[in-house]
Amino acid sequence: MYTYTCTQTVHDSDMCTCIYKCSGI
Repeated sequence: MYTYTCTQTVHDSDMCTCIYKCSGI
């Protein structure tokens, strides 16, 4: 599990819609 920064859009890796930070597998 890792954290990555994303914009106000859905991540291209079918993770989730995040505004600041998101946790993915």
